[in-house]
Amino acid sequence: MAALDWRRVSDEDLYQMCLRGEEEAWGYVYHYLLSIVRWPRWQLYDAPEDMAQTVVESLIAGKIGKVRTPQAFRAFLRQVAINAIKDHFKKMSHPIRRTQPLATDDPDRRPIDPPDSDPDPEARSMSKDLLQLVDRLLDELPRYCRRTLTHYFAKIMGFIKDYQELADILDQSVSTTSVQVKRCLDLLGPLVKKGI
Repeated sequence: MAALDWRRVSDEDLYQMCLRGEEEAWGYVYHYLLSIVRWPRWQLYDAPEDMAQTVVESLIAGKIGKVRTPQAFRAFLRQVAINAIKDHFKKMSHPIRRTQPLATDDPDRRPIDPPDSDPDPEARSMSKDLLQLVDRLLDELPRYCRRTLTHYFAKIMGFIKDYQELADILDQSVSTTSVQVKRCLDLLGPLVKKGI
């Protein structure tokens, strides 16, 4: 019997398999999350395997119940992983940094080995300051803008492939999403100028 090509399994089917507790489905989810955690841009200092395992455990413990759109289950998984990484960096002194552009948006083909060079302390400090500023400014926006822009920034960073996926995550139409992003960026702009 041929092995199942998990990339061909629909998001909704994968979601249902996980709900049923199928071990192979959870194994795929672990490796899918691990590929995200290993993206070079994160430059994680802790073991990526531990973080991927922690995310899987949080899903099993109940976070999977927060999936609103099973047809966008992988996007949900991606966002859960990204949120875990952000939480990790909020607790640590190491900032989230982009180390190199990604060659593709296909998570199965992204490079997974981090670069060897250690960032200089000044760049690390500037990145940390920028992240703290963005977090602080997002807190000043209405709740819907915080949610919209958090996902929009994930799109800019390449974690969400297009406006359709962004709209699916936000559970609204593409046109509504586009208008909402513009409105929220317009609200953020003056805050950035004031905060810098």
